[in-house]
Amino acid sequence: MLTATIFIPVIGMILICFTRKDSPGQARAIGLLATLVTFALCTWVAIQCYSVPEGETYTLKTHVPWIDLGGDFKVHYSIGVDGLSGMLIFLTGLLAVCAALASWKINEGVRGYWAMFLLLHTGVIGTFASLDLFLFYVFWEIMLLPMYFLIGIWGGPRRIYAAIKFFLYTLWGSIFLLAAILVIYFAVTEPGSGFYVDADGNAIARNPFSIPDLTAYAAQMKDSGGLLHNYASVLSWIPGVIFAGMFIAFAVKVPVFPFHTWLPDAHVEAPTPISVILAGILLKLGGYGMLRINFPFFPDVFADAAYWIGLLGVINIVYGALVAMAQTDFKKMVAYSSVSHMGFCLIGFAAMTSEGMTGAILQLFNHGTISGLLFLVVGVVYDRAHHRDLNRFGGLVWKMPVYGSIAILAMFASLGLPGLSGFVGEILSFLGSFNGKYEGAKLLSIIATLGVVFTAVYYLRAVQRVFLGQTNPACESFPDANKREIWAMMPLVIPTVVFGVLPQPLIALFQPYVSGFLG
Repeated sequence: MLTATIFIPVIGMILICFTRKDSPGQARAIGLLATLVTFALCTWVAIQCYSVPEGETYTLKTHVPWIDLGGDFKVHYSIGVDGLSGMLIFLTGLLAVCAALASWKINEGVRGYWAMFLLLHTGVIGTFASLDLFLFYVFWEIMLLPMYFLIGIWGGPRRIYAAIKFFLYTLWGSIFLLAAILVIYFAVTEPGSGFYVDADGNAIARNPFSIPDLTAYAAQMKDSGGLLHNYASVLSWIPGVIFAGMFIAFAVKVPVFPFHTWLPDAHVEAPTPISVILAGILLKLGGYGMLRINFPFFPDVFADAAYWIGLLGVINIVYGALVAMAQTDFKKMVAYSSVSHMGFCLIGFAAMTSEGMTGAILQLFNHGTISGLLFLVVGVVYDRAHHRDLNRFGGLVWKMPVYGSIAILAMFASLGLPGLSGFVGEILSFLGSFNGKYEGAKLLSIIATLGVVFTAVYYLRAVQRVFLGQTNPACESFPDANKREIWAMMPLVIPTVVFGVLPQPLIALFQPYVSGFLG
């Protein structure tokens, strides 16, 4: 069933290739159907994560030999989910449905668009489900190609520039990830590394690309260099360098300052549904990679680097909020707000406390739904006005009451209004960060609170300029959100409200991961 969840979008993509070029409705119908079926399976997968077998970390596991060159080089099609990955797979399915509905107005190159959209879907779910490091990298790279074409072909006036910039940044980060994987492979397969024996010297059947095996071994060697302890005994700086390289690979995706500059361009030029996927899912892959691979593989280095990770998080929060406050382009403001809000994940990670980690993971999910909703909000008004200048709107809530109500709710959720989902993750991240296990945590947490103030400023100004006051004469004829647009936005409105009032079901899903990570 997990394999079906990953590859049903590919089946849909293949079927689309056989549709007639002059019948775009067929491609749309197949694309939407494949997305809906995948979402149903994603929901089922997430539900299964509430009942992981006792003594197991993952459920729905599949382990099949894939590439065997003899010796230690054995790659497996190894997949499985826990509460962390199950939650993000559900988020992927949910946002894909909303993006599919928002894609209905794509009228040029319809077959190619839907084929790339579905391939991207497979790459994301496959990355979240991978338990083999080699397989993880394959799915990680699969995502790059369709996103490049989706921005470069169906984007705005500067789409080629934005697509190439996105491609180069992501590919540059992937080089660091590949190098780290190779170093880890050579380190753990080196004779005498201890990877294949337990603490008493007894033989263990471990796989050098298995994420669970590597994580368990890193925990065993926690105080002596983690996975690279045999290299650290000769050159103590090697684990730190490999940790930093892997961190950069994931930081580009988050994105972390100063690797963030591709994001505003990609968001502004991407079509609305692709901006939804980009902000709601692809940014979460960076945080997921840190939690699944980067931090567990080098726990001692992570502890030493906690202050610097927290500092980068604070820079993201404050810098992103200040730049967002200076924007007059509606979409660019939301894009920079994503840079700011992903900083809360970093300060929560760095804290290494239960509250901080829980808040950071909640922020991954909640920011996914809220940012996706905000980009849909921008798309609705852009379809009517054909511009995104905040100063050229006014009084929209009087002419578009349904749309205006949803938009204002999304902005209040993003600024952290209590009772909505954005508040829960942020407050837990702050609480955990304030009690962080590294020196200087309290000061960084206090500085980070400035981001909350700046966020309130730019969102309240946007609400005032776009939705309140006297209606701009140019907006008098704007129709309210239609049924398709409401159907695209409501699936994100519901979790924004429900998980703001009742976050415990979501916390219970990934709490076993937090407990295991913190020991």
